Amino acid sequence: MAAVLKVIFGEITEKIPHHTTIRNWVIRNGCYNLVKPIEKSEDMVGIGDVTIALGKLKCLAILGVRMNTLEKRGDYTLAHNDVEILGLHLTEKSTGEFANKSFEETRSRIGSEFLAFVIDQGSDVKKGGNLFHEQHPNTLIIHDIPHKMSLIMEHTLKNDEMWAEFIKKLSDTKRLIYQTELAAMVPPNQRSKARFMDISYLIDWHERILNSKRSGRLDSIPEERYQKYFGWLLDFEIPLKDVRFMEGALEMIKSTCREHGLSHETYDYISIYFAEVSSLIEDEKINKFLDEALKSLEIETKKLKEDQVILCSTEVLESIFGKYKELNSSSQGINGNILGIATFVGSKLTEQTVKEAMEGCSTKSGISWIKQKVAETLGSLRRQFFGTIKRTKFDSQSAGTIMP
Repeated sequence: MAAVLKVIFGEITEKIPHHTTIRNWVIRNGCYNLVKPIEKSEDMVGIGDVTIALGKLKCLAILGVRMNTLEKRGDYTLAHNDVEILGLHLTEKSTGEFANKSFEETRSRIGSEFLAFVIDQGSDVKKGGNLFHEQHPNTLIIHDIPHKMSLIMEHTLKNDEMWAEFIKKLSDTKRLIYQTELAAMVPPNQRSKARFMDISYLIDWHERILNSKRSGRLDSIPEERYQKYFGWLLDFEIPLKDVRFMEGALEMIKSTCREHGLSHETYDYISIYFAEVSSLIEDEKINKFLDEALKSLEIETKKLKEDQVILCSTEVLESIFGKYKELNSSSQGINGNILGIATFVGSKLTEQTVKEAMEGCSTKSGISWIKQKVAETLGSLRRQFFGTIKRTKFDSQSAGTIMP
């Protein structure tokens, strides 16, 4: 960012903010958002999830959104500026007790009961949600629908021989063509976590290669060479159509709930749609799959009153985690940059809101929060263990020296 400012304003002024100054701005803004007063309401829904990184430190982030605002606009799809940060809770051991304590602290901050909490089914936050519900029975605990749907997909494909062979073929093909002239066609990496949350990109690659072959776009590749690396694709064309159908069915559930919220009306609409689809399908495996997806959705729907609409997804928080990880190198682990999460959310930044944040939180306060909550970072431990490291022999002497 400092380099960008220098390019833009370098000819106008020599006083360009240092990168540490810019980082301090982010820290102050994020810290202010964590301590500023929250307007009391009876319709606050909390969204909680845990992010982990290199090292032992974990962070439970809790966002808040008011249902009345979403009801007025008639669309429950969340963007970053629809939510506000309610809490960042750091720990070395994420347990149900820790999650419950974090939920309680967040409840104290907003000064009223939550209408609902939306969480995934990770053992720590799930147990924390149950403990919290025991003390606050009027607060609904809704389990994230996309995660529930991914569990249905995992249950269906985890031990499926066809799917296992398909994944193996993808891996083998990637290894074989990675450093060849066919590298532009290399299969995508499979997700390391939550592998069944989205599998469409794997099927997309399979379909793209076959479609390109049929359209003549791959005619420049000798047929013998194409068959060597991609001839196996045809063997999976028919089996993957069933997987594509199942993936599409789950996406229909997720997109409907994302836009319209979870409600009895939403459930009835999806049920009727699936009933019509099932009547046209004779495949027992697919019908069983659709039935399991509906039953999973019904479990959450039964928690609601007849005319109630509630959020049912943590996707916006996962998106914010992704944005944080893009800006914070994975090798750094969780550090003071975690306050960036509290900066990414809320209403759009204006001159007035930035002024309030800068006046409401000093650099000293921000650094104090980091020392108290984050303590030793991986960066500080590396300096302790190795000293300042000169990374290559081509770096200038000012870059540091290797400590003995």
